[in-house]
Amino acid sequence: MITMERVLIVDDSPLNRLALKRYFLQMGHEVIEMVGSAEEGKEKFLELKPTLVTIDQILPNQNGTQLARFINSVDRQNNTKTKLIMISSDPLSDAQKRGIHVDFYIIKPATSGKIEEALNSFTN
Repeated sequence: MITMERVLIVDDSPLNRLALKRYFLQMGHEVIEMVGSAEEGKEKFLELKPTLVTIDQILPNQNGTQLARFINSVDRQNNTKTKLIMISSDPLSDAQKRGIHVDFYIIKPATSGKIEEALNSFTN
């Protein structure tokens, strides 16, 4: 059973944000905000406390890895665990993925099937 997630989408492409939003809504999740930068992602993460954040690896100014580390740091301080899905055009090794500390890694394009696979991995 997949629980309903409160999703924050962080991607600098408006088209990617809209596609991700559509996938999550079709699967019965709530998209609470969509932003285009890591800085906005940090602000909205602290303000809205999503249960899941999708992070594009390539963002202006700060990359997705920096945002993931920030979220993990806040989670450690608050004894919480936010689910993180990294979305990137670059394949990474398993060691690199572990270094980023995200729960699931999607190689673009992020399709509804890949999103569903990520969500299913959280229940296992």
